[in-house]
Amino acid sequence: MVATADPLAASSRATDVVSRSNATRYLSTAAYVDPGFARAAVDEILFTPHRAVVPSVGFDLTVVLRHCVDSLRRRYRTGLVMVVTALVALYLASYLLSLAVTAFVVIRFCRWWLRSRRATPEGRRTGVAGRVLVSVLVVLVLPFGVLGLTLVMFRIGFVVPLVLFALACLLVARQVATAWAEAVQAPARLGRPAVTQAVLLGVVQVVAAAAAGVGLFLLWHRVLDWNQALPDPGFPSQLDPFGGNGDEIAGDGFFEPGPGTSTRGLGEDTVSVEFLAGLGVQLVGALAAVASWYVFYRYRRANHEAITRMHPDTWDPSDAPPAPGEVTDRLAELGREQREGNVTFFSGPEPFLGYGLPVDDWNFAVILKPEDDDDGGRDGTERDGREVEPFSVAELAAHVRQRVGALSGTDLPVRDRLHGLRIKERCYARGLLTGSDPNWLPDPLRAPVSHASEELLRAVRDDSDGWVRHYDCFEVGGWAEEQIVVVLLHYSISGGVLHLEFYSRLLPPIQWRFRQSDWLLPLQHRPTHLRLVWQSARDWPAEVIGSVAEVVAGPPRPGRGTEAASEVATASRLHRQVDYGARLSLRDRAAARAPDHRLQLADLAHHRQVVEKQVLEAVLDFLQEHRVDVAEFRAFRASRVEQYVVNSFGGITTVGAMGRGARGTAVQAGGAGAGAAPVSGSPR
Repeated sequence: MVATADPLAASSRATDVVSRSNATRYLSTAAYVDPGFARAAVDEILFTPHRAVVPSVGFDLTVVLRHCVDSLRRRYRTGLVMVVTALVALYLASYLLSLAVTAFVVIRFCRWWLRSRRATPEGRRTGVAGRVLVSVLVVLVLPFGVLGLTLVMFRIGFVVPLVLFALACLLVARQVATAWAEAVQAPARLGRPAVTQAVLLGVVQVVAAAAAGVGLFLLWHRVLDWNQALPDPGFPSQLDPFGGNGDEIAGDGFFEPGPGTSTRGLGEDTVSVEFLAGLGVQLVGALAAVASWYVFYRYRRANHEAITRMHPDTWDPSDAPPAPGEVTDRLAELGREQREGNVTFFSGPEPFLGYGLPVDDWNFAVILKPEDDDDGGRDGTERDGREVEPFSVAELAAHVRQRVGALSGTDLPVRDRLHGLRIKERCYARGLLTGSDPNWLPDPLRAPVSHASEELLRAVRDDSDGWVRHYDCFEVGGWAEEQIVVVLLHYSISGGVLHLEFYSRLLPPIQWRFRQSDWLLPLQHRPTHLRLVWQSARDWPAEVIGSVAEVVAGPPRPGRGTEAASEVATASRLHRQVDYGARLSLRDRAAARAPDHRLQLADLAHHRQVVEKQVLEAVLDFLQEHRVDVAEFRAFRASRVEQYVVNSFGGITTVGAMGRGARGTAVQAGGAGAGAAPVSGSPR
């Protein structure tokens, strides 16, 4: 037997490298790529102190949270300035902005419609007609945006909502006609109910389009009336280019100034001073809109630079943004839990939150009877007088940990070691608790304990049927901690029967969109800079609208969790049940649906087989040393070893286990489980 000094101590030393792991770097990138990711991390983990935290497998939680707080604070400041400047622009240049937004909505809607149609064979057949339609729409819409002032002068700006209404009616009519034709051509397949449903759906869509068109028409005139009804802010008619003192549109369509209007001109051509003032106000409003876009562009640029600094050549976790003073203590607490925590309180049906996708589970029961006891008496002794040597669950668990830890021991050559192996003990319990508990919930207003002492671990291990369960966790990291295979073991002895539970989980690599730090070019690359400018202009209108809710919600601060804390305090005072369990795993949220390629699938099978075979051998040797009849367990081990195969066919890799009590799961490269879709997204 090859032994190691202390596998648990070696595992604790191995956790020091997670701060520089790729998983930490990618999750820090996710804070700037996906605001929803950062918001969930801050609200659910940082600002909710009464909830437990799941294990941070392969990454440094505190580094990621610091980037999340920095991203949200920067986003709030940007949103506040962007919304204020956009409101100023809307007040001063409502005509120009309404026309520009109308053009933007029409073009984006047409692009979306074309993409959805091309997803079907019929849509691909109508691709040419779709492109012609978009060209016509662009020709119709762009003049309203470029010559907006002229359109307002001639009072024909209401044509834009009419165009939208006509376009919606045409698209819906075409959709109804297509559905009707398909139903008529295949009545046997669709049936009369399908035809009726298609007609009713088309009628509903036509009515909805009509209501939307009428609403846009009324809204447009409401904007015009609202602008004309505004008090005079300093110019004679700064929001109405037509002036407010008798200026009119003549019957021939040309502008004629009213009495008292200063003009200059040659012959019949005249220019109103009030019109020039209104034009100036419109231009000032346009400059406010440009300023709002520029603020958003600077935000996107800062995020781009933050992501590029996370390249492997320049990444340094110690350079993470400093934490605000109000969350420093909470971050320090989370750091201690990450290093020393061995207890997880979960919320929901899945206890192993944070360990990824389920791959393969099995359980087996061994009757603790002496060897060759088939002809023995009922008193549990053999005819030669030998008995089963008593043992405890703690002794069996220590033996298995020692044997598995030997796979990465220093006694083996470097090339033969199982690199990335970490061994931990962890307790799992349901997070629904009532009242306080001196061992697990000392303070009802705070999260349950995250670290159990050796005495408490021993008590949990010996109480195999308690509400807190003890598991040995074997983690094997690969591909620079991007993919981690986890094996969890639970042992219990009850009624003279040893029960073994085996669970294997897979933490797949991080999603492609969160790996931008590997392939994103710096802004010194001119095409990259121009692409950033274009994307900022394209996304600016939607970001302005979305920022309103974020500005109202306020900046990220600990006070945002006071409502939940108040509910917990009230429930605790009334002795009601409270859910303290963890609900979010950042690693699971950012993970892809499965390994990226077959090499990672091969490593999944390899690491699982190595750990499982070592566990089976260790349990078998331990039972034999204690004179337990292992005939059934030996047969079970043989079935696992011989029938544990990796079959590759049709692009699906099935990691199967056909032993008694085993359950296999199909994992596909690019998808998780049967029928899963491939992982989409690639570096651009």
